[in-house]
Amino acid sequence: MSLFYCGNFAVTFARIYSLTLTDLAELFERPIWKDSATGGNAWASIASQVARAVEQWTAGDMDGFKSTMTTLRGMRHNTGNVADKLATLQASMTR
Repeated sequence: MSLFYCGNFAVTFARIYSLTLTDLAELFERPIWKDSATGGNAWASIASQVARAVEQWTAGDMDGFKSTMTTLRGMRHNTGNVADKLATLQASMTR
């Protein structure tokens, strides 16, 4: 992943959805998501970690970035951990 790609991802996401990654985390923290079968509070932590990783990458904090990515990959929601979900997404994009 390049510095350009990581920073560009956050800008593109904000432009398309009119939300920053921090806004997304705050949205998922709202009580309405508590005990929801979809979405939910677990995504707040995941979105916060993604925002942190983008900030660290942009700042050139590679040690922090690597640590955050390790944490992020192991986070769980519904049907599995983030690493497995990303692998499934990547595989679907290469078909």
